[in-house]
Amino acid sequence: MIPSNHHITFVKHRAIDKTKWDRTIVSDPNGLIYATSFYLDCMAEEWDALVLNDYEWVMPLPVRKKMGVHYIFQPSMTPILGIFGKPVTSDLLELFLTAIPSNYKLWDISINHSKPIPTGKSYKVFQRKNFVLDLSIMYDNIYQQYHINTKRNIAKAIANGCKIKRDMGIEAVIAICKVEFPGYTKVEKGLFKKIEIAYNYFLKDTTILGITNENGDLLSAAVFINFNGRTIYWLVGNKPEGRNLGSSAMLIDYFIKLSAGTKLLLDFEGSDVTGIAQFYQRFGAKLEPYYTIFYNRLPFLISWIKPVPALYNKLVP
Repeated sequence: MIPSNHHITFVKHRAIDKTKWDRTIVSDPNGLIYATSFYLDCMAEEWDALVLNDYEWVMPLPVRKKMGVHYIFQPSMTPILGIFGKPVTSDLLELFLTAIPSNYKLWDISINHSKPIPTGKSYKVFQRKNFVLDLSIMYDNIYQQYHINTKRNIAKAIANGCKIKRDMGIEAVIAICKVEFPGYTKVEKGLFKKIEIAYNYFLKDTTILGITNENGDLLSAAVFINFNGRTIYWLVGNKPEGRNLGSSAMLIDYFIKLSAGTKLLLDFEGSDVTGIAQFYQRFGAKLEPYYTIFYNRLPFLISWIKPVPALYNKLVP
């Protein structure tokens, strides 16, 4: 329901009341860590916002400028943003999108899963894939849902002498990621420093796990962060030899064993890559679709600076 006296205001970053902002994110049952003010300050070069009334609903707008053009983008390590606050209707979603200032000539915005499907005719909407696993049931019941290939990978890792490692800092995870990330994503300057800053801020809500081989060499490592009822499979590093031994499956299984019976939801952060999506699904994870809005109203001669990413492959009619 839209308040009869609704008023959406565009607020520059320096004028955002971050205390009220974070209160809105946390009060939303579907509020995500990515939308907290500190996380955005870490990961976005700059972000402004749309605010309805006195922070009843909020929408972060991470922005950049290229070739003199301002555009809205998804920062690294920030797969989903959107509108946060009270329940959002289709009408309210469209009001927010309409309120985005016209000087932002390009949008690449992912809307959190609990929100309606955007229906505007002036932009393209793509369905994306996230996967979540309910950890409220006991481990044995979760394990029964595992695909046979997942069980085999866990058994393979154990049979090859792989061990759980817990006594390590984020530096060990980052060391793997620095080598592996460039193979499948663009690594922006300063990314790993931003990751370290965010990790230290949310430290008390994190868990780091690793898997070593029989010689004690680290094969896989991951940082999980708890926020608002979700535990996010956040920073992940896997060496090629670890993939061959099933170390990643062993790591996730151990985390599930630690967390089973809690009220947490394990958020895999999803993937539109078929192989990765199947890997998550084989733990019994369920699809939690979300939507990305892509809007390009750049002048024709420079519209090429931001094409639709290849992974945005399921266009919503």
